[in-house]
Amino acid sequence: TGGACAIALGALPSVTFAGNGVALSADARSMLASVAARLRNNPDCRIVVTGYCASSKSEQQRSWDRVNAVINYMVEKEGISSDRLFFNYGQEGGDCNTVDLRAATSDEQGQTTVPAPHPNLRRSK
Repeated sequence: TGGACAIALGALPSVTFAGNGVALSADARSMLASVAARLRNNPDCRIVVTGYCASSKSEQQRSWDRVNAVINYMVEKEGISSDRLFFNYGQEGGDCNTVDLRAATSDEQGQTTVPAPHPNLRRSK
């Protein structure tokens, strides 16, 4: 069951973004380093990276950018295999400025790469 990984990984943090930004704060990078260490210690576990808000094209793209920022950090800086990180953006029911991490259940299927919804959208300042 997915319970085993949820227990092994423990409570996973949420990453908070400031304003309309997509940059990871020092605190966020530190939290993600801790998550990466737990993933390295539990090689069979995967996590779902979830971003919220999709009521407009800009929100959809920002949600994607933020999930992408978290996943890219985990892959490029922490060496976590991208197939262990499920890409989940534009979901309902969460804080628009937050990306949540949770352990995937053992039978859960997810997409590890998702094309940007609106790649040509210019970010507003």
